[in-house]
Amino acid sequence: MNDIKRRRVIINPILVERTTMVVLDGMHRVKALNLMGYTKVPALLVDYMTRYVLVYGWARVVKIQESLIYKMLKEMGLNFRVAERSEALRSLGERLTSFIVLMGNRGLLIGEFIDIMNSYRILHSLERKLLDRGCKIEYVSDDFIPNSKVILMAPRVRKGEVLMKALEGELFPPKTTRHIVLGSLNHRTLRIHYPLEELR
Repeated sequence: MNDIKRRRVIINPILVERTTMVVLDGMHRVKALNLMGYTKVPALLVDYMTRYVLVYGWARVVKIQESLIYKMLKEMGLNFRVAERSEALRSLGERLTSFIVLMGNRGLLIGEFIDIMNSYRILHSLERKLLDRGCKIEYVSDDFIPNSKVILMAPRVRKGEVLMKALEGELFPPKTTRHIVLGSLNHRTLRIHYPLEELR
C-alpha cells in the first residue's frame, strides 16, 4: 500500500480470468486500493488456461548467516534434512517437500509437502520472521536461481491451483506467483502507469 501511495500510479494492471472474473494476480493491490478508498482497478482480462499465460514463482534471496537459518527453522519446529542442491531442486519440483533452502551446493528440504497453500503459508511465516530480524530479502524469478546465496523456494503454483484457490476465496501470500502473458509488452502484463486519481 505504501508503494502505491508513494508512486501515485498503478504500474501493472491486475490479471483477471475472462470467464470467471476471478483475480489471478494482483489481489493484494486490489485490497490496498479498496482500503485507500478507490472503487476502480485497472485490469487485463485473459483466457487463463491458454498457453499464452504462464505461471512462474518467486525465489527469495536472503542476506543471512547460514547458522541463523538453522536456528530459526528449529525455533519454528520445522523438520528438515540436508541434501545436495540438485536433490533439493528435484524434490521441490516433484513436490516431495514443503519448501527448500538452498545454500551454495547444499539444500535443506523443509517438511513434507501437504498442499500448495500450506507450503506458502509456512514459507511466508519464515519470511516474516527473517524480516523482523532485519534480514534483507530480494525476490528473483524462480527460473533463474543464483548459486552462492541463501535462497528460499516453495513449489511452483499450477494454474488450476491459482484458479481453484481464487474461486474458494483463499488468498496466497504476497510474491507467490509471477504471471507472464506472452505477446504483451516484454512478455509481462502491460506497464500502464495508471494515475490513482482516475480510479475514484
